[in-house]
Amino acid sequence: MNEIIKQEDHQLENMSFKELSSKVNDFWWRISNLYYIVSDEGKRFSFSPNETQEELLKNLWYMNLILKSRQHGITTVMCLLFLDKCLFSSSQHPQKAQVIAHTRDKATEIFQSKILYPYLNLPQTLLDYFRD
Repeated sequence: MNEIIKQEDHQLENMSFKELSSKVNDFWWRISNLYYIVSDEGKRFSFSPNETQEELLKNLWYMNLILKSRQHGITTVMCLLFLDKCLFSSSQHPQKAQVIAHTRDKATEIFQSKILYPYLNLPQTLLDYFRD
């Protein structure tokens, strides 16, 4: 993924800021409706947690050790979780996150596909709000 762009309008694009504001206080609504991701084949789709991802999110603790197998979407859901925390945390307790991978190129790839892409593909009203 060489160029990260907003591919098309978000399904929630026609929602007013007031309507969005009433929904974005709910983490489960956000994680199930707000983010678009791209498949390995380059197909864009709305993210909704699978069973493994949902189980992880429901059982998070302040210290987690995730012994993971491949292809369950753990990297994706953790990147979206921390993107969500960074965007929707209070200004009194701002969140920071970082991507660590086995190579710099892989960390860049993960950042671009699993954090930057979902961010840039948020509804325009939210992007405008975060940029102000």
